[in-house]
Amino acid sequence: MLVAYADLYLREEIRAEALVRNLPGFARFLPVAALFNGQVVNVAGIARDAGVARTTVEGYLDILVDTLLAHRLPAYQTRTRVRERRQPKLYWIDPGVVRAVKRQLGEVTAEERGPLFESWVCTMLRAHAETAELFDELSYWASHQSGAEVDFVLRRGTELLGC
Repeated sequence: MLVAYADLYLREEIRAEALVRNLPGFARFLPVAALFNGQVVNVAGIARDAGVARTTVEGYLDILVDTLLAHRLPAYQTRTRVRERRQPKLYWIDPGVVRAVKRQLGEVTAEERGPLFESWVCTMLRAHAETAELFDELSYWASHQSGAEVDFVLRRGTELLGC
């Protein structure tokens, strides 16, 4: 069923709306972008693996966000001198769609569990932010030097909560 959704997305949302000129390139891009679910967006890496230009990948990522299939989680910016990651993470809206786009059906593998669960948590946090107004901003934090990471930083006013 989710594979049919992915195919329908390509056919109805992308081709019918003429959002991309190169539908085969976009079709190659989707499973590669799905591999980056829950990771810092590496536009150059996605472009290389999908066989399309870097600027094209940036446009394709915008299409995923505009069609509500994915969203970018910004990096939290502290005011300290610690060197931090500044690139956003890419999260797909549904872990099942991620697997369908990658054509990975059946049992979830051990290496998929963490990113899929993190993606689901991000979706739930975003939903609660919109409906219950529990916090004002959602981001993540990662140290560039040590590799330490806080998956989600919730800000409400001046208060922060890392989880």
